[in-house]
Formats: sequence, C-alpha cells, structure tokens
Amino acid sequence: MAPNDAEMAARHGTTRQRIADDMAALHADLKGLTEDVKRLGSHQVEDMQAVAAAALDEVENAVRRNPLTSIAIALGAGFIYGVLTRR
Repeated sequence: MAPNDAEMAARHGTTRQRIADDMAALHADLKGLTEDVKRLGSHQVEDMQAVAAAALDEVENAVRRNPLTSIAIALGAGFIYGVLTRR
C-alpha cells in the first residue's frame, strides 16, 4: 500500500531529526578530536623545546672545552658557505 501524505511527512521529519542528531554527534566528536590534537601537539612542542635546549647546552659546553677547535670549525663552515653561495 502506498503511504499517505501524513506518513510521508512523519518519515521525512524522523529522517531530518536523525540527520540533525548525527550532525550534532559528529560536531561533538570533531570538537573532542580537535582538543586531543591540540593537547598532543603542545606536548610535542614542549618535547622539542627540551631537546633543543639540551642540544644548545651541549654545544655551549663543547665550545667552552675546545674554543680554538670551535673557531676553526666556524671559519671552515663560513668559508664553505661563501664558496657555495658565490656561484
């Protein structure tokens, strides 16, 4: 039997409500995912800052232990950079 207009309208309304509910659930899921990504990203930034600080401390200590070697390395690197960028 073919559905009448009232049944069609009821089904249409039910479908719309389900779509609206699904959209609201999707929005909530995306919001939660965004917060998770932010939190993980901030932890990664903190970890990278700690690694960079440790590397900087290590370089500073190496320069203090061997200042002449450090100067020679800097001069050599500068010379090579100059030669490569001239061309």
